[in-house]
Amino acid sequence: RASKATPADRAHFLAMPSANGGILEARRTQKYMARKEGVCQARLDCLRAEQARLKQLQDVFPNFDREKDGTLSQVELGSLLTDYGDSKQVLTTANIVWELCRPNDEGRVTYKEMAFALGCWIARENMEQRALTALTDLAAKAGGAVTKRNVATYLRSLNGDMEVASEQVDLVCADADPKGDGRLDLEKLSRAVAIWYTHVDTSPPSQKEPVKEQESWWWCRWCCPPTPESGGELLASGAAELPNFGGWMKGS
Repeated sequence: RASKATPADRAHFLAMPSANGGILEARRTQKYMARKEGVCQARLDCLRAEQARLKQLQDVFPNFDREKDGTLSQVELGSLLTDYGDSKQVLTTANIVWELCRPNDEGRVTYKEMAFALGCWIARENMEQRALTALTDLAAKAGGAVTKRNVATYLRSLNGDMEVASEQVDLVCADADPKGDGRLDLEKLSRAVAIWYTHVDTSPPSQKEPVKEQESWWWCRWCCPPTPESGGELLASGAAELPNFGGWMKGS
């Protein structure tokens, strides 16, 4: 079993703002996710490992739900993490996870909220130190400061030299610049990079019905009364979609 995180660890992780439009809030709301087609294999592998850990907890979640309403109290969440936590990921740190959740009016959290918080914690444990080391080296080479341009280059290197969307770069930088003065804090930036690394949408693309082009016979409706032989029913059903050229076709 994992040892409890120290107060310093807790403050260190929670120092990241969660409602300033940054990557943490984007992850909570599942917005601005990278499509898997534009993500390197290393990121996908890390995401799958994270999802596997969460799936184990999803399976046992109902066993700790004493109210049988699909939610857990802080005590119940602590019991779940204590029994099924991974020592490498410090999943027994229930207080940290709870702080990242948004409990309902009864002081309980859904599995979705718990999964968000745990996912962030796992991502931080997997990636933050690596990112901090790389960003510190980057800052030293850049004369002591890291710019948004530097961040974009670094994220691309983490993504197998595949392009990273500008809005994702902005989200990562937003969490590292809580004052909005353009000065990126390296520790906050490393945490934001860790959260970003597995913020990937792996769902299949939505299938939409192709738009059927307007039939080419619309132009002669004014002089050719529709008949069953000429597809009159289709003409009649599509009449409302025909262009009227300023109204001169009205009544045709």
